[in-house]
Amino acid sequence: HGLGEWTEILVDDAALSLLCAAVLVPVLRGWQRRAHIAERAMDIASDGFVVIDVHKRVVRTNQGYRAMLGRPGEELSGRSLSDLTHRDSAATIDEQLEEARRSGVSRSFTVQSRVDGSGLPVHTTTAWLADLGCFAAFVRDESTRVDAETRLRDQAAGTRRLLDAMAEGVLGFDDQGRCSFANRSAARMLGHRGPTALVGRRVTSFFATE
Repeated sequence: HGLGEWTEILVDDAALSLLCAAVLVPVLRGWQRRAHIAERAMDIASDGFVVIDVHKRVVRTNQGYRAMLGRPGEELSGRSLSDLTHRDSAATIDEQLEEARRSGVSRSFTVQSRVDGSGLPVHTTTAWLADLGCFAAFVRDESTRVDAETRLRDQAAGTRRLLDAMAEGVLGFDDQGRCSFANRSAARMLGHRGPTALVGRRVTSFFATE
């Protein structure tokens, strides 16, 4: 602050991007007092923070990132980012780093590997720090959201199977009055081979006009 003293503050997840310059620069340049405060600030954040060199090797991580992967810091230091990334996301990582180098910042959804070999879906915001010659990445655990979306899709699929098994015709409409769902019985009653022929039609089209 203005008196020239350093003050520790608690920063919420939404403000993590503001820590990039204030946290990373002192840590990498080895300013002992500032680095100590910066490291503590990074570890307060629940999201992950990782510094990556131009060869895609991990230089530094915070406690949040280590907890996500279940790996200690000494295991991560010097590791290739490819070793920590699920094989299906390897190409995405390369594209993400290239985009960050080209435009300064990139965002992507990837899957990283936990210590037990399971996949961890994450959203990553990566910044290229040209003056330091490295990347800084903020990593957010998306597993809760992905699991919730998977459960919703499974429930929706189960509901559709139940409705398709009904003898009665069932039609669903969106707030614009267009058919968004039809079961097989409804399609058969209306003389169609399958429900897809009904989807998209306006509700008025289902009624005979005089």
